[in-house]
Amino acid sequence: MERVWVGLVLIAGIYVNLFGLWLYRTPGEASRWPSLQRWVAQFEFSPETLGGFSYARLALISLLGLFLELLMIRWISSEITTFAYFKNFVLIACYLGFGLGCYLSRRLINLMALCVPLIALSLLCEFPSDGLRDTIRQLTGSIGAVSQVDYWGVPSLPLNIHNVAGAFSGSFFVVCVFGVIALLFIPVGQLVGWFLEHASDGIFGYTVNILASLAGIVLFTLLCFEFQPPSVWFVVAGAAAVCLFWKLPKLRWTAVATFLFCVVLTSLPAGNDTKVYWSPYQKLTLQPERDAGEILSWKISTNSTFYQQILNLSDRFVAAHPDYSRNEALKWSRYNLPYRFFPHPASVLLLGAGTGNDAAAALRNGGAT
Repeated sequence: MERVWVGLVLIAGIYVNLFGLWLYRTPGEASRWPSLQRWVAQFEFSPETLGGFSYARLALISLLGLFLELLMIRWISSEITTFAYFKNFVLIACYLGFGLGCYLSRRLINLMALCVPLIALSLLCEFPSDGLRDTIRQLTGSIGAVSQVDYWGVPSLPLNIHNVAGAFSGSFFVVCVFGVIALLFIPVGQLVGWFLEHASDGIFGYTVNILASLAGIVLFTLLCFEFQPPSVWFVVAGAAAVCLFWKLPKLRWTAVATFLFCVVLTSLPAGNDTKVYWSPYQKLTLQPERDAGEILSWKISTNSTFYQQILNLSDRFVAAHPDYSRNEALKWSRYNLPYRFFPHPASVLLLGAGTGNDAAAALRNGGAT
């Protein structure tokens, strides 16, 4: 089953990238799929049809562009392990797509170049399937297994055919995601490039672009510091896109449907009793570990990678669960061990209290913190 998921993910990545490249084929080039070409042509537009040039529209697309860029960097890095370790991959993909868009700013823009990658990334990151989640972890983990990059919990494996094939599949997966992100920003770059080119005062137009981009950064930062999840980010980005395409009903409702799809997927619950918190910096997942229906501990993951556990080592809990610590003498645990050498300290200094296990141990052993 794992191989089926790996194949589906890689094939889908290939097709999304090929679709994006097909959209930007040479103008006038004959298509092998005329029916698809006619359908896609419905979503082509020129910035002139949005109402022509205005500094307000330049500011709006500039704000949306930077907001989307930060959204991608934060969101993809939180859901796919490789990009959590190498955030610059997403940044470079955004830059590449935006630059290509500016280069292609004199060509017609196709909204499908924005919608299809967004839908594909939402399905990849948020589709509620344990098989898909395991496949993504397997693909990204296989890269670190044959390299000197330290992925938490991923051992270094020998260079045999099986492991090299896994590393190749993982690398190919990363390339596909990189390409999808880049394709997403081509229409954004086309719009910004067109508006800058048609500004009557180039310097003032560039100033508007910079200030609106900074406003997009500030807006996204404020949402993060308010602990807002990706669903809210997509609501804000979708609202900006709808305002931009308001004069074209077909494009407007297509944008509404696309961003609403992203909002719904990013709003799905993570699982039974699993809680997800989006801090200003990380995605934190709190998942209970149960035995016979009773919670024994809580597992904390940071950006989809295991980080720490919240343990209950109180005398009452341990007495009620004698098998819980049967593989480790409780008094020699890493939390209680310091107090075997220095019992009942007058004070305890904790550097990085984490989940509170050390603080609980200090209090349990008669220390004042």
